[in-house]
Amino acid sequence: MKKTNLLWLGIIILCGIIVILLPRNLPMVTVTDSMSPRLEPTCPDVNVQLVQDSSDTVQNPYAPPLRYNEPTYAQLGYLSRGKTKHILFGKPAHYGRDKWYYYTMIQDIKLPVEINKRKCSVSPGCDSVSSNDRVIVDGDEYIVTMYDTDLLYPL
Repeated sequence: MKKTNLLWLGIIILCGIIVILLPRNLPMVTVTDSMSPRLEPTCPDVNVQLVQDSSDTVQNPYAPPLRYNEPTYAQLGYLSRGKTKHILFGKPAHYGRDKWYYYTMIQDIKLPVEINKRKCSVSPGCDSVSSNDRVIVDGDEYIVTMYDTDLLYPL
C-alpha cells in the first residue's frame, strides 16, 4: 500500500517538474480591430507570418465568413397622380423571394407605399409592383411606372 502511495507521489512530483520546465513564450492569440484574431509572435524564435488583410478568409483562417452586402434602396420608377409625380424607391426584402420594401418622398417626407392594405416599408414587405399597378400613399391612390431595367437587383 505504501508503494502505491509513493508511486502516486512520484508521478505528481514529475508532473510538477514538467509544468515548471515548459516554455512560457508561446504565441498568443489577440483580437484586432476587425474582431478577427491573429497570431502575434511573443518571442523572436517563433516564425509567424502576420496576415495583412484580415477580411480575406482565404489568407486568414480566423476571419469570419463574409456576408453579402445588403442592397440599399434604389430609384425603381415613379408614382403618378394626375400631373403629380413622386419617385418610387425600393429594395428586395429577401433574396430569392418576390417581396420588396417600397417608399416614396413627398415634400421631403419619407412615406410608406401601401399595397393591398399592407405597408411596404416594414417586414415582410410587399409583393413586387409593375407598371400600371395602383398603390396607396398617405390615403391617395397613385399609378406605378417602373423604369425599364433588369440590372438593379438580379434575384
